[in-house]
Amino acid sequence: MNKSHISIWLDKKQLSECDANMKITECKTRSEYISRAIEFYNGYLHDKNNEAFVCNSVSKTFQSMLSSTERRISRLMFKQAVETAKIFWLMIKAFKYPPEAVDEFHIDCVEEVKRINGAIKFPMSANEESDE
Repeated sequence: MNKSHISIWLDKKQLSECDANMKITECKTRSEYISRAIEFYNGYLHDKNNEAFVCNSVSKTFQSMLSSTERRISRLMFKQAVETAKIFWLMIKAFKYPPEAVDEFHIDCVEEVKRINGAIKFPMSANEESDE
């Protein structure tokens, strides 16, 4: 047995709670009760530190995953924009549109997307057609 004798000061209320809880915890002495309380509290503190560590680790992992996903989506959106631009310019050249008409067409498209808030629904219902 490797124990040390120490003296501690407790409020009378804490001491009476200790005595009352000794029966619940089946501790035979105050020393055993206080020893268990210290073990419990030390475990609580270590769990709190572990919780902070785990939260930071999970947060870093999610941030890394989000950054990777963002880069992948950005590359795909760039590729899609290039393909869309190629189709657009092929059509402009095939129909021989003048540059002024292209600018007006662009302005009309921007206004349309603003009006529908970027949400395209197919097929359009009768109620949506009547809104125009």
